[in-house]
Amino acid sequence: MPKVFYEYHITIDNGEDSWQWDLEQSRRVTNNINEYKNKKYFYVEIVKYKNIKDDMFAWDVDKDYFEVFPDNQTSDLPKYIQDNVNKVLQGVK
Repeated sequence: MPKVFYEYHITIDNGEDSWQWDLEQSRRVTNNINEYKNKKYFYVEIVKYKNIKDDMFAWDVDKDYFEVFPDNQTSDLPKYIQDNVNKVLQGVK
């Protein structure tokens, strides 16, 4: 059965710099938003990775991207993901 994995993806400078945070690192995501939100081409997404092979070591993945910041587009994701995103966005100053 395919496995699904979610993480935050942060991008600045039109893709010149990007990094990921696990869902458990929501405080770091909030800190990144507060630090970079005025930077040109800054955005935060949730990436949904779906392993398309039933082999935990074969990460041939299908990816979907859901914008978190500046526009929250996560309404189609599972509730626990939405709750995590809302926690992140509540800390944005």
